[in-house]
Amino acid sequence: MTPREILTHYWGYDSFRPQQEAAIDSLMAGRDTLVLMPTGGGKSLCYQIPALALDGMALVVTPLVSLMTDQVMQLRKRGIAAAAVHSGMARQEVDITLTNAVSGLYKLLYVSPERLKSRTFIERLKLMRVSLIAVDEAHCISQWGHDFRPPYMDIAEIRPLHPKAPVAALTATATLQVANDIQRNLRFAKPNLFRTPYIRENLSFAVLRETDKMTRLVGLLRKTGGSSIVYVRSRQQCAAIARQLSLMGVDAGCYHAGLTPKERDRRQRAWMKNEVRCMVATNAFGMGIDKGDVRCVVHIDIPPSPEEYYQEAGRAGRDGTKSYAIMLYDDNDLEKLDYFIEAEFPPLPFIRNVYNALGNYFQVPIGAGCDTQYPFDYGKVCSAYGFDVAPFYSAVRILQREGLIDLPDLSHSLSTLHIPVSREALYSFQLSHPQYSELIGTLLRTYGGLFTGYVPVSEQQIARHMYLASHLRVIAALQDLNSKKIVSYRLRSDKPQLVFTMPRRDADNLQISPQSYSLLREQAKKRKQVMASYVTASEGCRPAMLRTYFGDSDIGRCGICDLCVAAKRSDAGTEQVERRIVGLLAEHGTLSLQRLAEMLADIPREEVASHLRRLIDSGKLAYNANNGMMQVSSL
Repeated sequence: MTPREILTHYWGYDSFRPQQEAAIDSLMAGRDTLVLMPTGGGKSLCYQIPALALDGMALVVTPLVSLMTDQVMQLRKRGIAAAAVHSGMARQEVDITLTNAVSGLYKLLYVSPERLKSRTFIERLKLMRVSLIAVDEAHCISQWGHDFRPPYMDIAEIRPLHPKAPVAALTATATLQVANDIQRNLRFAKPNLFRTPYIRENLSFAVLRETDKMTRLVGLLRKTGGSSIVYVRSRQQCAAIARQLSLMGVDAGCYHAGLTPKERDRRQRAWMKNEVRCMVATNAFGMGIDKGDVRCVVHIDIPPSPEEYYQEAGRAGRDGTKSYAIMLYDDNDLEKLDYFIEAEFPPLPFIRNVYNALGNYFQVPIGAGCDTQYPFDYGKVCSAYGFDVAPFYSAVRILQREGLIDLPDLSHSLSTLHIPVSREALYSFQLSHPQYSELIGTLLRTYGGLFTGYVPVSEQQIARHMYLASHLRVIAALQDLNSKKIVSYRLRSDKPQLVFTMPRRDADNLQISPQSYSLLREQAKKRKQVMASYVTASEGCRPAMLRTYFGDSDIGRCGICDLCVAAKRSDAGTEQVERRIVGLLAEHGTLSLQRLAEMLADIPREEVASHLRRLIDSGKLAYNANNGMMQVSSL
């Protein structure tokens, strides 16, 4: 099938969005391709469609487990063979998935950048037939990017294993400097960039200085209507604001990383189905969201970077209908922004102490623990070692960014199931254990591929098919079959997990470069300064400020942001005053500045003088320097 036929067959669309088809054609021709598209702009199709059109399998590198699992689930729903290998999987699951990839059973395989450093994975990768290498969140490869991750620097090392496979690099947020970095670090044969405008024309930006944020927030949500997101910086704020909104008559829920994966999934589904109108959330809310009718995104706090703000604000108005991205701030917020930067970058000795504490807490010997999962509770570890929560949280995130540990977000994942026995052995088991026959039959009818690999399964769905009142009976039966080794069943965990992605190291030998760390800190401060300028600007155009930051050359006024609207009102006021001045002079012939000022007593004298200078400079008025009189120009 052609790319357009694939688009229609699997996704049901008749045409591509701007730049999608050009980027796809570029990859189909074997050219390295960088795609810059806004959040929700359809970046994934730029590599997924070539993956289906080309012989072989696409290897997709992405840092987020939630993104991997969400993409794989969506592809499988469309009948596309896809799989993921991530830190939330058991070793047996990883082994079977890689074996299937070598056998050519998948069209797309998602992996983390850390996985590319595994000797076992590299040996399997050599045997795979790779059609292209896609690098999602590609800005992570640049030290100038807002979310630099050192393991991304090693991605290019696998290119010689499949020299004919082009690279597709994709990101929603990259300055021109970062875009150049991406292409250089991924060893592009030659520069090749496809980008779409950063800001949608239907999205109106505004910044409001407000001491009573809650009252203004309620007013905004009532005025805009429709579905909305309110972003905050802390979990405590998240729950408190959601409660306040509910008390004030706005149907609101809250979402943050402290909730169990099951609860986060439940709340997100309720919001997606419009059962909850407003979601108050931290930046944990966003991955996998593709909701077109979000009319309003409000930030109660100032985000630390233009990249983060752009991604979150861009979740409004994806359906093309007029929508709003609004930020509320007060005088304390700029000081809080400084605090967040300091908290985000704790001292390097503290980070080493945290790494050492994690190893000791989970009793992981030096050189051991690779790919092993441990139930992780921030509060318990902090209590055990006397760490303050905020710097401890930042240190853990830095260790994750460095690729030393991982905190897989499995909120979008399901339980997994594999049938390791042959069909004949399974049939014999059914005959001798008829109490399991209906369950096994339901599994075989509902899910394909159970004999070849691990498949995501929903216990609730199985229970519905079997007309059972509770899915707990399904879980119990599957666990029993697992103990009998008829199935290999892994129940999804609702508890946070921590994974050592490589054998534990001596904390004194952690390879965190002080120079690199200092550079990241300075870059964060510069982004904070950009956000401070954006918030405090009194003239210009909000989208133009963001576009300038990202290096967009097509910079014009949007006409619908708060600054553009204020400028239009000012221009209208100016035109009205100047018509009055010309009218008075036309009526009286000549007038002095003193007399004009008296006749325009409702306008400040300095403003009158400014209007007169503009009218004289434009030739509409004539000024006689000898007698100080003005009149309408005869020209």
